Amino acid sequence: MTRSWVRGIPRPLRRWGLIAVLVVLCFLGLINRHIYIHITVGGSSPQERRLEMPVEWGVAHVGMRPESLVYYQHKPPEQYYDKEQEKALIDQFQFNKYLSDRTPLNRHNPDARHPTCKKRLYPSNMPAASVILVFYNEAASVILRTVYSILNRSPEHLIHEILLYDDDSDLGELGEGSWFVQHAATLPKVRIERSTQGRGGLIKAKNRAGRLATGEVLVYLDCHCECNDGWLEPLLYPIYLNRTACTTPTIDTIAWEDLKVYAPPLIESTGGLNW
Repeated sequence: MTRSWVRGIPRPLRRWGLIAVLVVLCFLGLINRHIYIHITVGGSSPQERRLEMPVEWGVAHVGMRPESLVYYQHKPPEQYYDKEQEKALIDQFQFNKYLSDRTPLNRHNPDARHPTCKKRLYPSNMPAASVILVFYNEAASVILRTVYSILNRSPEHLIHEILLYDDDSDLGELGEGSWFVQHAATLPKVRIERSTQGRGGLIKAKNRAGRLATGEVLVYLDCHCECNDGWLEPLLYPIYLNRTACTTPTIDTIAWEDLKVYAPPLIESTGGLNW
């Protein structure tokens, strides 16, 4: 009987060949996570800047944030990480802004809902909301990540607008003509309003923003949160049943040092404090 060409290869060579194939496949897997595309911006001078990002994300992320040097899905490798700058920004903003500026604005977090919540059905004619984010000298990357989470995880017909209200910030990256303003202008249903009466503080700013909103329901969110799947419908449904109702969500925790999202325990509660 004629043996196949594979059987014609000596057994030791077959064994080592299989090992070689597995090593190559593992190596390609590592490349997919750690090799970066380098796109030169501004010519070939010594001062040229580069945008670097993992191959797996695709080039769409480059145009999203022109000022940011690197985009990472997880904490960047040590050779790309400026720990001194990270510490300086933590001291200024009280969270890891350095990492936030290098984390995708349009990221996905695991669905943390209880299984029964995923089966819940809601009326299609609930009132549309104006989602209001009031900010003062907040990191632009955090604000926009909040906006993306609203757009991605809300039924389109239930979002009337997303109103970003600036309570007289003086942070350069939030100013007129900044990349923040330019990027926000490309997003649907998003508009920026600025205080014309000086800084009013959080409560006055929320009242002023509420007077500018045009939706049937006002939903106030922190400008440094990320909405989970199905977040909006349970807030609107009690108001749909009773227009005098006031609802409040359960808030997930975003760790200040590494931006990981931690869902709260799946327990029935009304409010909660950890300080």
